[in-house]
Amino acid sequence: MPKDPDKIADKLGVNAPNSQVNIENMFVGSSPDDSTRQKDKLVDWHQVCYDMLIDQRQATSNRLMRSPDMHKNLDIFVDLALVHQKEVSQSDSDVLPEYGSQLYEPAPFSESERFEFQNFLDNKLRYLRTSRISIVGEPGAGKTMALQKIAFWILEETEDLVFWISLKELQGRSVGSYIKDVWVREAIVNIEPLVYTELENSFRTKKEWLLLDGLDEMNLDRSDAFNLRGWVSNSNVISTCRINFWQDNPYLLSGFEIYRTLEFQDSQICTFIKRWFF
Repeated sequence: MPKDPDKIADKLGVNAPNSQVNIENMFVGSSPDDSTRQKDKLVDWHQVCYDMLIDQRQATSNRLMRSPDMHKNLDIFVDLALVHQKEVSQSDSDVLPEYGSQLYEPAPFSESERFEFQNFLDNKLRYLRTSRISIVGEPGAGKTMALQKIAFWILEETEDLVFWISLKELQGRSVGSYIKDVWVREAIVNIEPLVYTELENSFRTKKEWLLLDGLDEMNLDRSDAFNLRGWVSNSNVISTCRINFWQDNPYLLSGFEIYRTLEFQDSQICTFIKRWFF
């Protein structure tokens, strides 16, 4: 669950109610203004986002298991290594057909471009706060599970909000419309009209994250729905996408930093098997 700044402050000998607490540059703190704003809110959005993410993770697990009751608390995620991927060049479309398969081969990279998963969280999300990121990889490479880990990390390490959206569920809606018409209605019972105003206002803080899973599962004819306009335009965004779909349609992720999942090492495969069966 999200960390309590008062408890952290007590351990440090700091009187938290009227002070700021900053630990390793984490965005954790409390102040009179923060507490006043929280009391005035109609919805505890941080808790709602956490509860919705729990439900989403369970739904994903159920698709992997033979029954909903099997391994409910199973955590089979194995830390992935990611590499910063250069954008697809426009000249790539001029490659001769007989050499076309080379476009889908992993590009060489230096060690400075490689990030172990925790290093990726620390350097790209906690400190640099890059606002547009996409994780690309082969089918079954662990993109969705990595995105889930990122989502929980954001909620547990910061006060930011996370909105998880499976892009195949947009069905032609814009992201903003989906959040209002579907996400909020699933998350909150007895919605007051002012809830929507409060939600839109919260997006002005730039502490909201849209986690958009499965760009390749969208209808390409309606890919304009992926464009982030209006009240969600300032959001931080992390998406996932199959690498061949991105390479065929690089314009969809224009302006995003691209990170490719690396192949699992033998030791990681063994870890996965042990977590699954034992």
